[in-house]
Amino acid sequence: MKPFISSYESNWQETFLKTFKNQNDFVFYLGKTQKFFGDKDQKNPSDLYKFLKNAGCHTVDVYDIDPKKPIASLDKVHAVMEYIPDDFKDKTHVVVGSGSLLDTIKHALYLKYGTEVSLWSIPTATSVTAYSSPFAVLEQNSHKKTYPSLLPSRVIWVEQIIWHAPTLMNLSGLGDALAIITSSYDIWFQKFIGVSTQSLSQDKVYSLIDLIFSIQDLSFPKPLTDLLIQLGLMCGEWGSTSIISGFEHALSHTLDLLSHEYDLFPLQSHGLQVGLATLTLTGLETSLHNVPLKEDKTEKIKAHCKLLKVPYAHAIEIYQYKRNILKNVNLKKFQEEQPFKVSYKKLQKFMVSHNIPITAESLDIPLKEFNWALNYAPFYRDRISFWDGQIIEKL
Repeated sequence: MKPFISSYESNWQETFLKTFKNQNDFVFYLGKTQKFFGDKDQKNPSDLYKFLKNAGCHTVDVYDIDPKKPIASLDKVHAVMEYIPDDFKDKTHVVVGSGSLLDTIKHALYLKYGTEVSLWSIPTATSVTAYSSPFAVLEQNSHKKTYPSLLPSRVIWVEQIIWHAPTLMNLSGLGDALAIITSSYDIWFQKFIGVSTQSLSQDKVYSLIDLIFSIQDLSFPKPLTDLLIQLGLMCGEWGSTSIISGFEHALSHTLDLLSHEYDLFPLQSHGLQVGLATLTLTGLETSLHNVPLKEDKTEKIKAHCKLLKVPYAHAIEIYQYKRNILKNVNLKKFQEEQPFKVSYKKLQKFMVSHNIPITAESLDIPLKEFNWALNYAPFYRDRISFWDGQIIEKL
């Protein structure tokens, strides 16, 4: 495996001249955001697409490849695979964009060439952990799923580019990083009940949480980029994204499902949804029952799904699997052995200080739909969560 390199540069033109001297050795993949560098206060930043074209670089506008197929979907991945020539394997592939674009390209290259190809990333926002993880989150049939993919070997953070990132995208990255607070608790819970044998260092998790709360000013992006890189690398070491994807992500994916399939509210930023979900679960943690899933909820779940006109067979299957595991679990013992270290008030204060939404309404999600998503999230996937029993018990 190639060593992972993360570097910081201040000026795009200087970075290009220094790093990409032999233009024929590189392929640049571009997304929608092509105008994002210049002086910090410049109202009309330069056009990167034209810059690369004028420099004689091979560029690929990914959104123009079969444009009806959505970015970060398996359909788009296969369209990109067909577009990339077979003899490009020896080139260095450079993705200039954020998470959705990178996930599309890293999986397309992985399927086409395997792991023996060089992939670099020039992020356009501090928004995701994808820059340093060997996984891609892709959509198929309105559901998001994580796939093994190509690990970027180098990330080049260019301040000139990051300065022009939409504030919402940087907030999304911070919101997504908050997931470690609850996802780590799910990991420890899974080991406690015997469905996992993997050990997660408490010291490592608490050091990352301390790093999160130390972030004060997003206009200076390095603390957030360092955090995102560490979280992405942890996924690779762990062997899956579950280390940063617990119940809070299942809730966010369920909200996506409601928005995409039923058009109940506009599709929202994944990271901001994850931040809100993390805060919600942090509040629920203090009021959990000792023994969950005492009553059989099969008929209630079936009626609940019918009311919302969603398929219930899969939900019932997942519920029965989880109930068999959780019905005799002693939550109180787990909580005594593994105290939850982040208070609701502390997290709420931090999110407010960074203008991360702390209510469903502030994300334009009706409270009724948010509560429905919270109740349905345990049945979105079969991964066991500390919060499953309490939420199902309240149905």
